Amino acid sequence: MEPENDQDQVREAQQRMVVVWGALLTSQFIFLMVLYLIKKELFHVDLSQPLGGKNPLMVAIAAVMSLTTLGLSFALQARMFKQAEADQDIAVVQTALIVSCALCESISLVGFILAMLIDYQYFFIWFAAGILGILLHFPRRKNIERAHYKHEL
Repeated sequence: MEPENDQDQVREAQQRMVVVWGALLTSQFIFLMVLYLIKKELFHVDLSQPLGGKNPLMVAIAAVMSLTTLGLSFALQARMFKQAEADQDIAVVQTALIVSCALCESISLVGFILAMLIDYQYFFIWFAAGILGILLHFPRRKNIERAHYKHEL
């Protein structure tokens, strides 16, 4: 295979992954808009309220779950990148992107659920963590290149 052809394949794979990544990122803002339409009053934050809200135990459990999920998203992505490089399979890189971003999206969903169930006014912390996680999982060209062909040192 010619190097130009390889580079075209890598570029096309990255473009597809950026589109998927962008869609997953956009969904976070759609959740926020839906929440705004349903519970507009939560968007007027009163910082004098306790961080635990009306149900601090539920918020604490949600926080531990979300932090664990965030860490898991990066651990799974790294593991899947190694597998993609070993197998020389770009599809595994795309799967890693989708799985890691979906895990980050679940963090935002936890914030959404807290807002809906207990009118938790600090729900935006969960959305910020989920969005930040997705931003950090941006598809990088080097990961695709490593999965596309073996590098000679």
